Amino acid sequence: MIDDSHETIDRAIETLSRELPPVFCRKDVPKLLGNIIAAGTLANIDSRKQGPPRIKLKRNTAYERTSFLIWLKSYMVQQHTGVRS
Repeated sequence: MIDDSHETIDRAIETLSRELPPVFCRKDVPKLLGNIIAAGTLANIDSRKQGPPRIKLKRNTAYERTSFLIWLKSYMVQQHTGVRS
């Protein structure tokens, strides 16, 4: 059986690139991504300086679509393979 998980990830990222708004808040990520990652998980990853590039506006954190998707693809591959960079 061929492992097509990278193709699945690529298709998901491609779909998200069309559907996500250009900029979005961290608190909206679970809804936008179908609950595959929680806002709290992103906050924890950000606190370790391993998260996507972010925009801080007072107490809010936002992400730009393209840079977020680059990070998300890497994160999904790491989670699937168990390899950390």
